[in-house]
Amino acid sequence: MAFGDQIRDAREEIITDVDDYRKAVTIKLFNSVIDDTPVDTGRLRGNWQTNEGSAKKGEVDRNNGGEAKDEVVSVTEASKPDTVVHLTNNLPYSNRVEFGRTGGMMRKNLARIQQILRGRK
Repeated sequence: MAFGDQIRDAREEIITDVDDYRKAVTIKLFNSVIDDTPVDTGRLRGNWQTNEGSAKKGEVDRNNGGEAKDEVVSVTEASKPDTVVHLTNNLPYSNRVEFGRTGGMMRKNLARIQQILRGRK
């Protein structure tokens, strides 16, 4: 195999490895946000929506996080390496819950994932 071919193969392998890591981190982060969403009726947890390229608009009729987590996996696994995967909750009270007494759903998981990525668990 020529040296140029070896470089090309190594590049492709690195791109694949980085994309696999991106997907794993995204799934872990988004599922942790869903798991940390407080439950009263389950509507808030079920309304987490995942989409590639742009945030979803509107609400969905789900009352548990299981379907939301399934959507996280399916959308993230199918996403292209050069696109952004969004997690959105459009319920009117989601912002109050995020910044209320719960300590947040997104904020605490973003802080935690940043520590993990920096190697400080």
